[in-house]
Amino acid sequence: MGPSILVNMAREDSSATTTNACQNVRQRSAVCVKAGLILQPNINQIDATMSHFDEKTKLVTSPTEWGSWYQTIDEVVIEVNIPYGTRAKQVSCHLTATDIKVVVKDQVLIQGQWYGNIVSQDCVWTIEDKKLLRILCQKSTRDAGNGWKSLLKDQYNADPWTMSEMEKKLTLERFQREHPGFDFSGAKVTGNFENGGPQLPEP
Repeated sequence: MGPSILVNMAREDSSATTTNACQNVRQRSAVCVKAGLILQPNINQIDATMSHFDEKTKLVTSPTEWGSWYQTIDEVVIEVNIPYGTRAKQVSCHLTATDIKVVVKDQVLIQGQWYGNIVSQDCVWTIEDKKLLRILCQKSTRDAGNGWKSLLKDQYNADPWTMSEMEKKLTLERFQREHPGFDFSGAKVTGNFENGGPQLPEP
């Protein structure tokens, strides 16, 4: 038995929306094909669709003593609460493919080995509202089946409920990329969504 999915199906070029509760993935796909809602993806459409998806879905964050972290298929994001008024020169972020060390005002806040490798040259960090340090890094392995269980190896593990919600969102993000003609931002997924979730059948 496949997972049960409730999908908001809408053409990108139309305001009309069809909602359908399907009992399994194959039934849902058949209904979509019959309704003529399968669109051929292109880069611009995927970018626009993912932007819409990111705006409409809620972040699933894993709290820590210094703030929180969350992930998408492509990226891991760290949000660190810092003393108000902290300046960039008072922050040191040492980010390599395998390790991270974050120091704020001579205090080490984060140090260790990433759960998975990152692309160090694509990391950026900013101070926002004079009180939040945000670090964004691109994962080396970017697919829904490789969700991070923790930020660092043996540190900052996501609790079971949070990890379950993260895997659900990664599954929906994958569905959205593979089928940009649909709106998966409000979809509900139950069943096996670990390791990237089920494979939707080709139309």
